[in-house]
This record gives sequence, C-alpha cells and structure tokens, in this order.
Amino acid sequence: MIEKLKETGIYFIGTVGVAIFSFIISILYTRMFSTDDYGIYSLIAAFYNLIYQLLTGWMTHSILRYYPEEQKRDGSYIFRNTMLRIHIILSFIFFLLIIIAIIFYKQSLIVCTLLLIYLGVFIFEGLLLIFNTFLRAEGKSRQYSINTIFNSVVKSLSIIILFYLFKFTSIKVIVFSIFISEFLLCLYVYFRYKWYKIIKKNCFDINLARRVLIFGYPLIGVSVIFNILTYSDRYIIGFFGTNSDVGLYSYGYNMGYTLFYTLTNAIMLGAYPRITKEWNDNGRKSAERSVTNYLNLYFYLMIPCVFGILAIGNKIIYCLCGSAYWNSSNVFIITCVSYTLYGLLQYTNKAWELTAKTKIILNLNIVAAILNIVLNILLIPQYGYVMAAYTTMFSFLIYIILSLYLSKDIFNFIIDRITFFKILFASVGMFILIKLFDYYTNNSLLNICLEIFVGIVFYFFILIIFRDKNVSMIIKKIKESRL
Repeated sequence: MIEKLKETGIYFIGTVGVAIFSFIISILYTRMFSTDDYGIYSLIAAFYNLIYQLLTGWMTHSILRYYPEEQKRDGSYIFRNTMLRIHIILSFIFFLLIIIAIIFYKQSLIVCTLLLIYLGVFIFEGLLLIFNTFLRAEGKSRQYSINTIFNSVVKSLSIIILFYLFKFTSIKVIVFSIFISEFLLCLYVYFRYKWYKIIKKNCFDINLARRVLIFGYPLIGVSVIFNILTYSDRYIIGFFGTNSDVGLYSYGYNMGYTLFYTLTNAIMLGAYPRITKEWNDNGRKSAERSVTNYLNLYFYLMIPCVFGILAIGNKIIYCLCGSAYWNSSNVFIITCVSYTLYGLLQYTNKAWELTAKTKIILNLNIVAAILNIVLNILLIPQYGYVMAAYTTMFSFLIYIILSLYLSKDIFNFIIDRITFFKILFASVGMFILIKLFDYYTNNSLLNICLEIFVGIVFYFFILIIFRDKNVSMIIKKIKESRL
C-alpha cells in the first residue's frame, strides 16, 4: 500500500500541477473572452477532440498492454519505432481531413485558420502521447510528471504573453498556445531522453502493428463514443439555445473536468501499468488484490473532494471567475461529481481490458452515449443547459452499474466496507464543518483557502479517531523515517 501510495503521490503532484495551471488559465479566459466567443471555440475544439480520439484514442492502452511483453523479448526498439510510424500515417490521414474541411469551410477565415493550427497540434500532441505513455509503461512517474507540468507552464505563459504583450486577442490564441507548448516539449523529450538514438530506418513490424491495432481498434470506438457522450451536449445546447449558453456550459464543464479528471487520472496513471503487470506475472487473483488497493486510494482521495466541492463549489466560481460566467457554477459542481463516477469506470473496465474483451467497453459506451443524447434532446429544451450536466452524470452511473453486473463472473471488485464507511463519515463531517465556516464567512479567496485547509485537517482527524488502519500505517512510517 505504501509503495502504491508513493507512486501515486508522484503522479498526483504532476497532475495537480497541471490542474493548477489549467485552472488559472481557465479563470483568465473569463477575463479574456466573452461567453459567445468561448462557446464558438468550444464547438470547434470538440470537433478536433473527436477526430483526435478517432485516430489516436487506442494508443495509450495498446502501449501499456503490450510494451512490457516486448521488453521481455528485447523488442522495445521495434515497438517504439512501429508506434512512431503508425503516428506518421495517422498524421497524413489527419492532413487529408483538414484539407477537406478547409474546402468545405473556405468562406470562414477563423475556422480555416484554427484547422491549420490544429494540424500542427495533432502532430506534436500525438508524439507527446507516445513519448509519455512509454514513460508510464516503464514506471518513470517522475519524468512523466515533469513533462506534463512543463507542458502546462509553457502553454500558460504562451497565452498570457500572446494576449497581453502582443495583443493577440482572438480566440485563436488558445489553440496557438497549445501548439507552441507541445512543439517545445517534443524538442525537449527528443533530446532529453535521446529518442534520436532510438529512431531507426526500416524498423517496422507489420505483425506487431496489426496486433496493437486489433487490440486497440475497439478502443478507438470507445474514445469516439466517449467524446460523443461528453461533447454532443454542447451541440444540442447550441441547437436549442445560444452560443452564450454553450460557453457557460462548456466553461463549467471544463473547470470540473480539469479538477476532477486530473485527480482521478492521478491514481490510474500509476495503477494501470501495475495492474497489468500483476495480471501478466501473477494472474487474476493478484490483479484483483491490486485493483482493491487502488480503489481504496481512490476513495480516500475522491470522496472528500466531492463533499468539499458540494460545500464550496459555488463560492469558488463566484470568487475566481468573471461575473459573466457565474451561472456556470451548478454545471461545475455536477461535472465534478460526474467525473468521480467516471474515475470508477477506469477500474470496472479493467476486467475487459485485461481479458482483451474491449468490444464490451465499446458497447457500454454506445449505450451510455445514446442514453445521454436522448435525455439531452428531451430535457434541454425544457430545463436549459444545466440539465446536460445531470444527464451526463446519470449516463456515467448507468454505465458503472452495467459494467459491474456484466463483469461479476470474470473479475471481483472487492471493497473494504469498513474503510469505505469511515471515509464517508469523515467526509460528511468535513462537509458540515465547511458549511458552518461558509455560513459565517464572506466570499473571498483567503476564506476559500482557509476552509479547504480546515476541511482537510478535520477529515484526517476523524480518520485518526476511527483508527483507520491505512492512515495509522502512514503515520507510523512517517515517525519511523524521522528516527
């Protein structure tokens, strides 16, 4: 447990660093762009993300699944070069799609410009995906975290410099800053990790490429369907409402996604390679025990975070964002809850990934996406854009229930109920204390920080009173390290 906590802590530091910079930039967006402009950007970005996931959504899982096996057979060089050449082919396909899109939208200068910038973004974002996934597969959590933080820092600085210093005030500055950061990070990784020594001519294994594609192909559908599940609501809102409604919904959604997807991903970044290794080396029972340990870590982190956001989510938006974006606060809170549920999906889906039955994941995503779209079409016209956040949360919940039910015979998800209820009780106690503070304090950044600090201390205080075994073990290790 301590070893898993240490590795998760490294990923957590990196992902929290990314979240902080992303959160700060999101706050600046409310001062830079109107809700209409942000709505237009959100629709174009959603289209790019759909195409990006269609072409590259399978890569991470395929690399993490098969790279350990290739390392044992001393085939890591062939594997790396094969993945890079696949990316070159995918980049050419993306280029053709961009040409077609430009011909179709040739009368819109801003759309054509964004598409051309996104071409460069695709090339370097795909390379970074490959570079960083290999670092994860090798267990190099510190290097991975450094790369992700570096990317966020450069992107944040780029948009600030371009907007305020060079007066580049168009919405295009967001995409251009992404291009700059990923280009510079690719150069850094290429020379820092000596990829120029790894890349070789005529080093491509067609059988290996076929194997990773067969494994990953259903996951392409998973990525695409998941993007439809999470982004279709913006187009439906745009159809029934205004660009401003899209902007408010997208902003609240992105803020919640930035915080909570980052937190859930922090645990899974270290978990998946280890769970896969346990499955390959020691079999199903060992993998089940590993999943159980990571689920405990997940509950320790995410349950108090959910109750914290429920307590002060509105205050966060009111204090940090421009007044034009205040109406996005409810979407922000609901999205945080939704991505806590989504984090659980990363564990329930392990049964299908480890047994290479990824088509089941695709089918579950299709069910959730159809449910989400139907509910959005029925409810958004009557209840407005906030309802889209509720339908997404409900779709994730149904997804979890179906995944657990279908996988019950091939993989056991064991939950330590005593530990779970201790965490739940401590989180509720923390929620009540924060609400009391919130009632007697005004809306200010200082008070938010104070409430978060007090809540964290009180949460662990209750766990210590309950003599939680894992918290006690951590305290014991800290005391031993001081001796």
